[in-house]
Amino acid sequence: MAERMNSSVATTFVLIVLARITDMTLDTLRMASIVQGRRAFAALLGFVQSVIYILAIAKVLSNMNHPIYALAYGIGFALGTFLGVTIEQRLAFGLQITSLFTKRGAEMERALISAGYRIARVDAHTREGDVAVLYVEVPRKQTRKLIREAGVIDETCFCIVNDIRTADFAVRSMISKPVHEGNRAIVNNFGKYIVMAFAWLTMAVIGPSQVSAIDYQPFDWVPLNPGTSVALSYYEFATYGEYNNTIMGTYKSDTHLDSEVGIARYLYYGNHYFFGRPWVLDFVLPFGTLNDGKINGYRLGNASGVADPLVSAGYWLLTQPEHRRWISIVDFLTLPIGTYDKHEALNLGGNRWQNDFQADFTQGFLNKFTIDVSADWIHYWDNTEAGTGSQTLRQDATFGAYAWLSYDVTSTVHKAMPWASNAFVAVGYAGLFGGKQKLDGIYTGAETREDQIRLTYSQFITPTWQILVSASHDVSVSGQFKQDLGITVRISKLF
Repeated sequence: MAERMNSSVATTFVLIVLARITDMTLDTLRMASIVQGRRAFAALLGFVQSVIYILAIAKVLSNMNHPIYALAYGIGFALGTFLGVTIEQRLAFGLQITSLFTKRGAEMERALISAGYRIARVDAHTREGDVAVLYVEVPRKQTRKLIREAGVIDETCFCIVNDIRTADFAVRSMISKPVHEGNRAIVNNFGKYIVMAFAWLTMAVIGPSQVSAIDYQPFDWVPLNPGTSVALSYYEFATYGEYNNTIMGTYKSDTHLDSEVGIARYLYYGNHYFFGRPWVLDFVLPFGTLNDGKINGYRLGNASGVADPLVSAGYWLLTQPEHRRWISIVDFLTLPIGTYDKHEALNLGGNRWQNDFQADFTQGFLNKFTIDVSADWIHYWDNTEAGTGSQTLRQDATFGAYAWLSYDVTSTVHKAMPWASNAFVAVGYAGLFGGKQKLDGIYTGAETREDQIRLTYSQFITPTWQILVSASHDVSVSGQFKQDLGITVRISKLF
């Protein structure tokens, strides 16, 4: 009995430390998001953080006969704060304006412009003589690099760094301005490159957003009881700091995009089997915003609205719950009715039909392990309002491969949260291949090649409520934006 008690105390001690580390890490990231004006992301972090906090403090207060739990709480608090600051500095969201005060203004200006920085120069006078002030807008990740480069040019350079809440043109409409005849050829040629860049970016954004809307998580294709309905709500945040085009190369400097997507989803499992097998109907409505889009310093603006909804029907070819084995097929149809403006670089809607046929296999083994594998084939219809607004965009089929390895942690979690059930942690991989795009028959350099790793935790907090949290990171991409970090939170309610 004493050994079991010691084991239980040790397990609870570790769980409190881990919970408090997670809680304070999220709290630190939340505070940074508030300062940067990321309201939706901060609200999401606050929700998750507060739930974890309540669970941790409740465990401590209900077990005051074990003072060691208070120590666990304090250790988790300290480690979580340290880890949160470290992660925030590592991710380095947002932009900064660096002011460089130097007496070698012309030399530094030439060097930094040749290095790819965008600079505004102001000549000033101090009591010590004339100086140049160079204002440089850079992503936070590159601020230290800029300061080092400035120090190499002028060791006496004085630097001031400020965070940026908002940065954009006061007036963005330039197309309507008159063009002198002598400059028309230059503007036309430049416009071709801008239009091509718009086509690249539009498809780089549309491609991943459409796929992620139907992306699956572990156990998603294990059928529920006939007649069951499921309402799901998602919040997906992703930040991108690199863009690749297979023709022009990779852009890292002054390249950025944030996406915040919500998804409302409803599933209905048929009340009667079809040919002796279960089936499901699925309705998906994505919506959200795309913020701070730019490639190599060229600003692409923002976008918001409703993305293209999806409808699907799924069918299980094999159901062997006694062997923990299921095989299913599903077909998703994307309806081109989302927000789309042919004059804008960023769009949530794709302005084209899209069909995704997917096959899934789930198999449990070794008591607590489960593997989910899936493959899909995506066919795209043409977008006849791409590029300049009257060009035709065609895209080759995309092929996807997905895998999840899950481990059941219900018995461990149940010690700290007796009401929890069906808890699991999973690691996964997603790969996309193909999807090359052509604009009026000319290859644009955009495609859907991607390798991504993932980590997911999920549990039922009541018999009918489930919460899932997932993180993802692109290892490599080709022909699109590279995701630095993706966070998905999903809440499900069974009826």
